[in-house]
Amino acid sequence: MFDSLLKDEILKMTFSGESSQFIRINNAKIRQTGYVDDADVELTLIFNNRTCSRSFTYTNEADNNLKTALSVLSDMRDEIIQLPEDQYIVEPKIAGSTEDIRHCSLLNEEQVIDALLPVMQNVDLVGLWASGRVFRGAANSLGLNHWFETDSFVLDYSLVTPQHQMVKGTFSGQDWE
Repeated sequence: MFDSLLKDEILKMTFSGESSQFIRINNAKIRQTGYVDDADVELTLIFNNRTCSRSFTYTNEADNNLKTALSVLSDMRDEIIQLPEDQYIVEPKIAGSTEDIRHCSLLNEEQVIDALLPVMQNVDLVGLWASGRVFRGAANSLGLNHWFETDSFVLDYSLVTPQHQMVKGTFSGQDWE
């Protein structure tokens, strides 16, 4: 992507997404379950004291993503020359590279139900379970590269008494034990 830049163009890229499972619980029963597998890319073109940004949805098809990114870059080139100069522009600097990847021990989708439902029996529990991986990345054409991804889970719940009073709690972590 950075090889496609013209003289004096600077490109910043950010990447963010998640791969998560969500379960809605009511009266200690599974009421709804869903999955999110989503990622977005944001491109920011800097040229001649002007900036232009666009984003697009990332797919699992590398060739399609590259074609989309190059098309977005072309559109930004057409737009940026029409924009006024940005008097507050801060051009990126090379700030090195980092990588922080934390793959943890999470329950898979079948294990979640087997682990949660037995301890909820005979209790009026309302809540939301979320579990999965989130990831973020940033890079620029000057050589900056940062990547972060982590796994985690959270159970955000309320216990309901027969008198309809609630006690709220949260249980979260990265390794299920």
